[in-house]
Amino acid sequence: MRTFFRKNKKNNEQGFVALFAVLVSSILLLMALSISGVAYKEQLLSVNAKSSQYSFTAADTGLECALYWDVKQAVFSTGANPSLTCGGMPPQPVVNISTPTFFVYTLPVNAMVNTTTVPGCAVFSINKDYNINNPDGTVTNATKIEARGYNVDCTNIEYGIGGIGDLHFTNGAGARAVERLLGATYAN
Repeated sequence: MRTFFRKNKKNNEQGFVALFAVLVSSILLLMALSISGVAYKEQLLSVNAKSSQYSFTAADTGLECALYWDVKQAVFSTGANPSLTCGGMPPQPVVNISTPTFFVYTLPVNAMVNTTTVPGCAVFSINKDYNINNPDGTVTNATKIEARGYNVDCTNIEYGIGGIGDLHFTNGAGARAVERLLGATYAN
């Protein structure tokens, strides 16, 4: 009988080793999947941070362009869409939105990353008839500039009849588009 129990005990130990091996390999597989999931999320976060930076740079470029042409050159007091040049590029007026006191332009803003050109777009508006309600009840006539930066090419942005807030993206660009908004308001 002793032999029978020893054999049986040995077979049970072999089953335990197989079970232990499956358990250890399952734990290692779970750890590998967790690490790859974290790496994937970090890569997505990095791509989003780059897109956000490109959009912010485009918005800043549009704001600086509008401020230069309004404050330094005073070209928006004429009531017509003036011709501008920003960084060697002519911003294009969005005619169906502009009025004699409200001007909207698009400006391609391209970034060079290593040897690759990354397209971007600045959409900026200048409202020369913006009213600021003061705490004492008086109203101050002001200029309000809003510059929206996008990490997509200007050719992928279209405007509806609702104006600058009614834009949509074409060619599937909306899925990866990031918008950043900068603004300035000052008394006329």
